[in-house]
Amino acid sequence: MKRNKGITLIALIITILIMLILVGITVAVVINSNIIGSAKNAGKKHENAMQNEMHAYENIISEYETEEEKTITFFIEGDTTEYTATEGMNFEDWINSKYNTTGYTLSSAREVYQPATGKTRVFYTADPITDGCTIKEHLINFTIAGRPFTCPEYFSSWEEWAESTYNTTGEESNITLESITIDGTRKGDIIDKTTKPEEGYAYGWAGPSL
Repeated sequence: MKRNKGITLIALIITILIMLILVGITVAVVINSNIIGSAKNAGKKHENAMQNEMHAYENIISEYETEEEKTITFFIEGDTTEYTATEGMNFEDWINSKYNTTGYTLSSAREVYQPATGKTRVFYTADPITDGCTIKEHLINFTIAGRPFTCPEYFSSWEEWAESTYNTTGEESNITLESITIDGTRKGDIIDKTTKPEEGYAYGWAGPSL
């Protein structure tokens, strides 16, 4: 009996030693491989990824809502279509955007081809677009002997008008200019070629009838 008890005690001691060795090895592996730290880092990365996705989603929603809030409508003189634009656009921005659905094109900084009329008209491309506005043509309106005439706002002289298609009488510039008077009578001063036509003025005609 004593022999058997001795063997059992030795076996127990060996088992304990083996377990201690295994525990030591396990602890060393955990420390060296930083399993706990890696698990924490993985958790943080997952949390950060979730937060980034939430921020991205919120940004998309915010941009969509902002774009919706900034959508406005407007009209263009000579065209009955109601157009859409984004708040803050000028006319050139709109022409180059997806909202230009009928084919307006730029001819210059002060002229735009308008499909609705089939003509190039005097629209300034820098004109801002506001909600409900009408983009108007920049023309000066005046009369000569009671007949209506126009010319672009940017024309700098009567000579420029007389030599343009806006001189619808077809008069030669020197004859036309010598015939236009300032006060509407034959006694008035003759228009100077370098003088700019004025909006709303009623000019006289001292020469051949129009």
